Amino acid sequence: MDGKFESYDAEQRAMIDWLTGRSPDARHAIAQDLNFDFAEDVFEWILTQPDCDLATAASYFWRTEPFDLLENSAYRSEDSMTMQRLIDRVNAGFYSRSEIFYGARRRRGGQLDT
Repeated sequence: MDGKFESYDAEQRAMIDWLTGRSPDARHAIAQDLNFDFAEDVFEWILTQPDCDLATAASYFWRTEPFDLLENSAYRSEDSMTMQRLIDRVNAGFYSRSEIFYGARRRRGGQLDT
């Protein structure tokens, strides 16, 4: 495993170990059901893989409800910094793989369902 991820807690390291070698499609499917509160490091690992699909990044972006994080630029929490790093990677063309369909749906009340 990449040395920068060694400080993660045991459960997240185990999940990253399990995901290592899995396809971008498999990682995308897993990311759809991960809980942000308990898998922040796993998300960061998935989103920094060179073959991560753009749909995985887009799904993460919309699931985090980015407007609240990005609207208040004076408050720079780790969540907002993670979001900014994601945006920077998108703008830099990091996510060159785009093979997974991503189509957010609107739920009642206008909220996006990703």
